Amino acid sequence: ERPIRIPLKDYRPDNAVTKATKRMLAFHTLSTMPAGMNASIVQRHYTLKSRWAEAMHGMRRPFEVITPLRLFDQRSFPGNVFEMRDDSGRIVAAGLATPSTGPDGQRHVYDDSFYYDPDLRKQGLKPGFGIIGAMMGHYADLGYEAFYMGTWSPSRDHSYFYKMNLARNTQVFDHGRWVDARAYRRELRR
Repeated sequence: ERPIRIPLKDYRPDNAVTKATKRMLAFHTLSTMPAGMNASIVQRHYTLKSRWAEAMHGMRRPFEVITPLRLFDQRSFPGNVFEMRDDSGRIVAAGLATPSTGPDGQRHVYDDSFYYDPDLRKQGLKPGFGIIGAMMGHYADLGYEAFYMGTWSPSRDHSYFYKMNLARNTQVFDHGRWVDARAYRRELRR
Protein backbone atom coordinates (compact mmCIF):
# COMPACT_ATOMS: atom_id res chain seq x y z
CA GLU A 1 0.00 0.00 0.00
CA ARG A 2 1.16 3.49 -0.84
CA PRO A 3 0.21 6.74 0.90
CA ILE A 4 -1.71 9.02 -1.45
CA ARG A 5 -2.14 12.79 -1.33
CA ILE A 6 -3.35 15.75 -3.34
CA PRO A 7 -1.11 18.84 -3.19
CA LEU A 8 -3.36 21.83 -2.51
CA LYS A 9 -0.99 24.68 -3.40
CA ASP A 10 -1.42 23.70 -7.04
CA TYR A 11 -4.81 22.03 -6.60
CA ARG A 12 -6.10 20.90 -9.98
CA PRO A 13 -9.32 18.94 -9.44
CA ASP A 14 -10.28 16.47 -12.11
CA ASN A 15 -13.02 17.76 -14.42
CA ALA A 16 -15.46 15.18 -13.03
CA VAL A 17 -14.79 16.42 -9.48
CA THR A 18 -15.23 20.06 -10.48
CA LYS A 19 -18.52 19.28 -12.22
CA ALA A 20 -19.79 17.06 -9.37
CA THR A 21 -18.92 19.68 -6.75
CA LYS A 22 -20.66 22.46 -8.70
CA ARG A 23 -23.76 20.32 -9.25
CA MET A 24 -23.94 19.30 -5.58
CA LEU A 25 -23.48 22.90 -4.41
CA ALA A 26 -26.15 24.08 -6.85
CA PHE A 27 -28.76 21.96 -5.04
CA HIS A 28 -27.34 21.77 -1.53
CA THR A 29 -25.84 24.12 1.02
CA LEU A 30 -22.45 23.35 2.57
CA SER A 31 -21.61 24.06 6.19
CA THR A 32 -18.34 23.48 8.01
CA MET A 33 -18.05 22.95 11.73
CA PRO A 34 -14.72 23.46 13.50
CA ALA A 35 -12.79 21.15 15.77
CA GLY A 36 -14.26 20.44 19.16
CA MET A 37 -17.83 19.78 18.15
CA ASN A 38 -19.46 17.26 20.41
CA ALA A 39 -20.70 13.76 19.84
CA SER A 40 -24.28 14.86 19.20
CA ILE A 41 -23.20 15.22 15.57
CA VAL A 42 -23.14 11.44 15.33
CA GLN A 43 -26.85 11.17 15.87
CA ARG A 44 -27.36 13.37 12.81
CA HIS A 45 -24.94 11.29 10.74
CA TYR A 46 -25.80 7.80 11.93
CA THR A 47 -28.73 7.17 9.56
CA LEU A 48 -26.88 8.65 6.59
CA LYS A 49 -23.75 6.60 7.29
CA SER A 50 -25.84 3.46 7.80
CA ARG A 51 -27.62 3.84 4.45
CA TRP A 52 -24.34 4.58 2.68
CA ALA A 53 -22.58 1.57 4.29
CA GLU A 54 -25.34 -0.80 3.23
CA ALA A 55 -25.58 0.55 -0.33
CA MET A 56 -21.84 0.77 -0.97
CA HIS A 57 -20.50 -2.14 1.07
CA GLY A 58 -23.51 -4.37 1.79
CA MET A 59 -23.00 -3.86 5.52
CA ARG A 60 -26.14 -3.95 7.58
CA ARG A 61 -24.28 -3.17 10.79
CA PRO A 62 -22.74 0.26 10.26
CA PHE A 63 -20.53 -0.02 13.33
CA GLU A 64 -18.37 -2.31 11.17
CA VAL A 65 -17.57 0.58 8.82
CA ILE A 66 -18.15 3.57 11.05
CA THR A 67 -14.68 3.61 12.58
CA PRO A 68 -13.95 7.08 11.19
CA LEU A 69 -16.93 8.35 13.17
CA ARG A 70 -14.89 7.99 16.34
CA LEU A 71 -17.42 10.31 17.88
CA PHE A 72 -19.32 7.25 19.06
CA ASP A 73 -16.55 6.58 21.57
CA GLN A 74 -15.23 10.09 22.18
CA ARG A 75 -16.68 13.29 23.51
CA SER A 76 -15.23 15.32 20.64
CA PHE A 77 -13.56 15.00 17.26
CA PRO A 78 -10.37 17.02 16.62
CA GLY A 79 -11.19 17.89 13.03
CA ASN A 80 -13.80 19.55 10.87
CA VAL A 81 -17.20 18.26 9.89
CA PHE A 82 -18.64 19.12 6.48
CA GLU A 83 -22.33 18.75 5.79
CA MET A 84 -24.35 19.25 2.62
CA ARG A 85 -28.08 19.76 3.19
CA ASP A 86 -31.02 19.85 0.84
CA ASP A 87 -33.72 22.55 0.87
CA SER A 88 -35.57 20.80 3.69
CA GLY A 89 -32.44 20.84 5.90
CA ARG A 90 -31.82 17.09 5.61
CA ILE A 91 -28.12 16.08 5.55
CA VAL A 92 -27.45 14.40 2.19
CA ALA A 93 -23.64 14.22 2.27
CA ALA A 94 -21.02 14.61 4.97
CA GLY A 95 -17.30 14.38 5.47
CA LEU A 96 -14.78 14.43 8.30
CA ALA A 97 -11.24 15.76 8.00
CA THR A 98 -8.42 16.42 10.46
CA PRO A 99 -6.18 19.44 9.86
CA SER A 100 -2.64 19.18 11.21
CA THR A 101 0.55 21.26 11.34
CA GLY A 102 3.79 19.33 10.88
CA PRO A 103 7.12 20.00 12.62
CA ASP A 104 8.17 21.96 9.53
CA GLY A 105 5.22 24.32 10.00
CA GLN A 106 3.40 23.06 6.92
CA ARG A 107 -0.33 22.57 7.30
CA HIS A 108 -1.83 19.32 6.03
CA VAL A 109 -5.28 17.73 6.11
CA TYR A 110 -6.14 14.06 6.62
CA ASP A 111 -9.37 12.71 5.18
CA ASP A 112 -11.16 10.65 7.82
CA SER A 113 -14.35 9.74 6.03
CA PHE A 114 -17.03 10.88 3.64
CA TYR A 115 -20.43 9.40 2.89
CA TYR A 116 -23.69 10.40 1.30
CA ASP A 117 -27.29 9.51 0.59
CA PRO A 118 -27.06 6.71 -2.02
CA ASP A 119 -30.30 7.93 -3.64
CA LEU A 120 -28.41 10.97 -4.97
CA ARG A 121 -26.65 8.71 -7.46
CA LYS A 122 -30.05 7.76 -8.91
CA GLN A 123 -30.53 11.47 -9.65
CA GLY A 124 -27.38 11.49 -11.78
CA LEU A 125 -25.26 13.20 -9.13
CA LYS A 126 -21.80 12.10 -7.98
CA PRO A 127 -22.11 12.95 -4.29
CA GLY A 128 -18.81 11.35 -3.24
CA PHE A 129 -16.86 13.53 -5.66
CA GLY A 130 -19.06 16.48 -4.66
CA ILE A 131 -18.39 16.35 -0.92
CA ILE A 132 -14.69 15.50 -1.20
CA GLY A 133 -14.25 18.22 -3.85
CA ALA A 134 -15.87 20.75 -1.53
CA MET A 135 -13.62 19.64 1.34
CA MET A 136 -10.44 19.90 -0.75
CA GLY A 137 -11.48 23.29 -2.15
CA HIS A 138 -12.11 24.57 1.39
CA TYR A 139 -8.61 23.63 2.59
CA ALA A 140 -6.95 24.83 -0.64
CA ASP A 141 -8.57 28.24 -0.07
CA LEU A 142 -7.16 28.27 3.46
CA GLY A 143 -3.61 27.65 2.18
CA TYR A 144 -3.08 24.06 3.33
CA GLU A 145 -0.23 22.15 1.68
CA ALA A 146 -1.81 18.78 0.96
CA PHE A 147 -4.90 16.64 1.44
CA TYR A 148 -3.98 13.09 2.45
CA MET A 149 -6.34 10.35 1.30
CA GLY A 150 -4.98 7.36 3.21
CA THR A 151 -3.47 4.69 1.00
CA TRP A 152 -3.80 3.18 -2.45
CA SER A 153 -2.88 -0.39 -3.29
CA PRO A 154 -2.40 -1.91 -6.76
CA SER A 155 -3.89 -5.15 -5.46
CA ARG A 156 -7.08 -3.34 -4.42
CA ASP A 157 -7.17 -0.87 -7.27
CA HIS A 158 -10.85 -1.51 -7.99
CA SER A 159 -11.77 -0.28 -4.49
CA TYR A 160 -9.52 2.76 -4.39
CA PHE A 161 -9.29 3.84 -8.02
CA TYR A 162 -11.52 6.83 -7.30
CA LYS A 163 -8.60 8.35 -5.36
CA MET A 164 -6.62 8.58 -8.58
CA ASN A 165 -9.45 10.51 -10.21
CA LEU A 166 -9.89 13.26 -7.65
CA ALA A 167 -7.23 15.60 -9.02
CA ARG A 168 -4.87 15.84 -11.95
CA ASN A 169 -1.98 16.36 -9.53
CA THR A 170 -2.62 13.38 -7.20
CA GLN A 171 0.58 11.80 -5.87
CA VAL A 172 1.60 8.45 -4.33
CA PHE A 173 4.60 7.93 -2.08
CA ASP A 174 7.01 5.41 -3.56
CA HIS A 175 10.62 4.66 -2.61
CA GLY A 176 11.01 7.76 -0.47
CA ARG A 177 9.45 10.34 -2.78
CA TRP A 178 6.11 11.63 -4.00
CA VAL A 179 5.39 10.77 -7.65
CA ASP A 180 2.54 11.45 -10.07
CA ALA A 181 -0.15 8.90 -9.21
CA ARG A 182 -1.62 8.42 -12.66
CA ALA A 183 1.78 7.90 -14.30
CA TYR A 184 2.73 5.52 -11.49
CA ARG A 185 -0.45 3.48 -11.99
CA ARG A 186 0.06 3.34 -15.77
CA GLU A 187 3.63 2.11 -15.25
CA LEU A 188 2.46 -0.66 -12.90
CA ARG A 189 -0.16 -1.83 -15.39
CA ARG A 190 2.37 -2.38 -18.18
